[in-house]
Amino acid sequence: MIYTYGDEASYDAALEDKQAKNEKLHKMGCTDYLELTGSSYSGGAVWKTAEEVQAYIETLYCDGYAIYEVEGEWVNVYQVIGESYHRLREDRVVVGKV
Repeated sequence: MIYTYGDEASYDAALEDKQAKNEKLHKMGCTDYLELTGSSYSGGAVWKTAEEVQAYIETLYCDGYAIYEVEGEWVNVYQVIGESYHRLREDRVVVGKV
């Protein structure tokens, strides 16, 4: 497993909604929308441990974030130069709140 963070109210509501529909919530991976919209997305931020996520959240000086477990292995990620976290290569399932 790998870990991410998100707005607690939004993620919890999305998880509840997806579970009610017997569906899975996904954290978005790297995408390239250049042909459609002229932009791209580097993929969701992830860390190896929940403790690393918590340390990152503390640097944001904001309330309302929680840590979530994401299906995947460390080989499913890559790092962008200058960022202190890694990013998902492809969409991965959000398992739940830690």
